[in-house]
Amino acid sequence: MKLWRNVSLGITVLFVVGALFIWFRKADAAGVKNTFAYQVIGLSIWVILFLVILIGMLIWHHLLKK
Repeated sequence: MKLWRNVSLGITVLFVVGALFIWFRKADAAGVKNTFAYQVIGLSIWVILFLVILIGMLIWHHLLKK
């Protein structure tokens, strides 16, 4: 259970740092200016990725409790 808590904390920190990076960067990797619409799209993709990871973490937590 302690490993699960540490991994969850690490993933949460990674999510926050990644979201801040996506929001505050001036241009994306292709050199396109990062407008509000592109920020929202980038964060949406980031959130969807982490929802998949969250579902896996919840399944792992459920199996640990059994």
